Amino acid sequence: MLIGLNPSTEITGGPWFSETELDVEFINELCRVVLRFIVSKSFSSDPEKLLPASHFQYPNLYQIHEFICSSGITSTELGYDDVRMLLNRLEFDGEIEKIIGAHNRAINDDFEDEDGDLFVYRAIKNETCGSSLASIPCGSCPVNY
Repeated sequence: MLIGLNPSTEITGGPWFSETELDVEFINELCRVVLRFIVSKSFSSDPEKLLPASHFQYPNLYQIHEFICSSGITSTELGYDDVRMLLNRLEFDGEIEKIIGAHNRAINDDFEDEDGDLFVYRAIKNETCGSSLASIPCGSCPVNY
């Protein structure tokens, strides 16, 4: 292989693999750092008060990518697609949600994330499972008391 060429991600596995093993600890640590960054932008000074969806300071893909690159937490180069994979994982795990940015709601009719700037990410306030609403039966299932 020539020195100036980078091997394909199909061969190397991309940034998520070290040698031939999936680097789960690396992925988990990056997710924790990204989540802390998003949480810092999602709550007001009161940690119990989630900012409204119309808040203008939720980070987008570019801002999160810039944070990862400038923080020095990894020497591995991550592209926008790599950061999007981390965000997708956090979204599927129920840690964050992807919403249309407040500054884009009035001017954009199509909601496709072509440029990475249309959507922003905010943390989700985790509710406790033992809340009083969770213990109320729905009425459609037979309940034996």
